[in-house]
Amino acid sequence: MNPLFTFDKVSFSYGNTSVLENIDFTMQEGEFVVLSGANGSGKSTMLRLLLGSLQPREGTIHRYTEDFGYVPQMGQERLYNFPITPYEMIGLNLRPRHGFAKKDPEHDHKIDTALTQVSLREKKWDLFSTLSGGQKQRVLIAKALVSNPSFLVMDEPTIGLDDRSRRSLFFLLRHFHRSHHLSILIVTHDIEGVDEIADRIMRISEGALREVSRV
Repeated sequence: MNPLFTFDKVSFSYGNTSVLENIDFTMQEGEFVVLSGANGSGKSTMLRLLLGSLQPREGTIHRYTEDFGYVPQMGQERLYNFPITPYEMIGLNLRPRHGFAKKDPEHDHKIDTALTQVSLREKKWDLFSTLSGGQKQRVLIAKALVSNPSFLVMDEPTIGLDDRSRRSLFFLLRHFHRSHHLSILIVTHDIEGVDEIADRIMRISEGALREVSRV
């Protein structure tokens, strides 16, 4: 297997407050990894370092691919407050600059395929704001996967989901991982359920990272 990214003795601080110290971590292609930790433990900081929106105080982060889809925490995108449909939201990842003025059958097919993969094609013209929490999460996954990346990164995907929606989400992710060979990294404070389908569980505590479970 080839690495997707590597943290090489990475440390980070907010001002004088140390958050991460001497982190070594490598994720390989084909893995399903959960990065866990309590709120405020540094897992979101580690995610932002991976995405490049923060830079380490010390150490180096090697990213070996840009071929990834990112699913932010529910409610973080400003688009959620606009009257937008799943079709339009997913399409933004295909033509973010050119909008929808020009009909493009190829893009339409990709959007329909992405929605079909998450079992929501019949909802493509509904308003996003009217969907359930589980359906919204599926739309965000379809948006991340519409360009067919090989690596999916998800930030706190179970926030606001009931037990049924959580189980449905994990079933879907297991399918993508096993049948489509999708590499998956989930950052979460709550590992219930996802620990049963992940290859590895990593936990951040007091600025240190350690592996707590491996299948």
